[in-house]
Amino acid sequence: MSNATTELVQQLIRNECVNDGTIESGHETRNANTIASALEQSKLDFEFFEEIPGRASIVSRITGSDSEAPKLLLQGHTDVVPALALDWDFDPFGGEIIDGYVTGRGAVDMFNITAAMAIAMINISNSGFKPKGDIIFAGLADEEAGGNYGARYLVENHYDLVQANYVLSESGGTHMVNNDKTFLPVVIGEKGVHWVKIEIEGTPSHGSKPYGADNSNIKAVELIQRFIDFKPPIQFIQGWETFLGALGINKELVTKLNSQESVDQALLEIDQPLDSVLHSCCHHTFSPNVIHGGVKVNTIADHTYIELDIRTLPGTTCEQLASMINEVLGNYSDQVRISYLQNEESTISPTSTPLWDSLQAVSSSIFPGAHLLPTISTFGTDSRYWRYKGAIAYGAALFDPTDVNYQDHLAMFHGRNEKVSIKSLAHTTDLYEGVIRSLQDFT
Repeated sequence: MSNATTELVQQLIRNECVNDGTIESGHETRNANTIASALEQSKLDFEFFEEIPGRASIVSRITGSDSEAPKLLLQGHTDVVPALALDWDFDPFGGEIIDGYVTGRGAVDMFNITAAMAIAMINISNSGFKPKGDIIFAGLADEEAGGNYGARYLVENHYDLVQANYVLSESGGTHMVNNDKTFLPVVIGEKGVHWVKIEIEGTPSHGSKPYGADNSNIKAVELIQRFIDFKPPIQFIQGWETFLGALGINKELVTKLNSQESVDQALLEIDQPLDSVLHSCCHHTFSPNVIHGGVKVNTIADHTYIELDIRTLPGTTCEQLASMINEVLGNYSDQVRISYLQNEESTISPTSTPLWDSLQAVSSSIFPGAHLLPTISTFGTDSRYWRYKGAIAYGAALFDPTDVNYQDHLAMFHGRNEKVSIKSLAHTTDLYEGVIRSLQDFT
């Protein structure tokens, strides 16, 4: 067992680096310092990068023997989303060990991976192993709010220090068994993130005479319904049918879920929360999550805005999304103002790569007969910043078969009662060490 990884995860949780989206939150320098203390137990050098005071990222490197050889980046974030203690079965920031699991906010998202990467770097350094290409570790701030003060800042201002041909980050590696075959999901891409603000104008008048009034709230409600009713094209990810089977879905239902004509009806036969996961994996999604309008109960609303969280499937450009939005708006296109709070296209990496082959070899050496299964993430990660630069990026970890299943694992992201088994922490550390050692054999 990797006691060092376990202890590092516990301390990262206890540092309570909560990112609520404000500049003043996060305090990721605490976790950067904790990781630095661990790295000091090796010969590794490290640097801090702090665009905003208190929000440092940390970067360390093992220099390879060949400056022309492909570089590998192990990249994890050091912040977490808020957690309300009253909703949890244990202290979300206690970092306790309960029944063989490390518990607390960040145990799964994603201190299990960040810590395993740091300890893998330390173990490799202390072993004296010399890779061909550079191995880089980055513990990044601000991922939970888009990465502006972490990944984006480093890529835009210090890319020479974090440039890599191959990148490993979150998540994947939960065991999925079908017909005696074990599949390990690996995230090869993620949906585009587009946070859209639509402002609608009306005409103020007295609330006692609403008939025929130009009420911006009513217009906003109509627009929301249009987005709910909108039916963009459906598309399936690489390995979709295998993925469905690995979830234990029966063959008849898999056939329905693998057809554009029947998938929506078939999703009604899937229980929560898996139905929402499967829906998001093959649909563009439009979620109207904010609406503000009106100034007083007896005054017709004359200004309303709605904010939508739109996630687009791989291969969809910002221009294509804008066309879809205009299609939904229809006759309202010239009557509203549209602005983007975030507008980043989807990204995806191929699987015919040396990194994929290395992951497969190492994973199957730890769990004989296991097969990697490509999946996409419905949420955004820092990996997109490196994919935009042309890097191959995967989300890969390695869980123990006794740990939680795929659905329960996903439910812990931004959910309650996060936990990861000590066995899984050891497997994930072994995975990264194995990839560092074997990648050069596949390049």
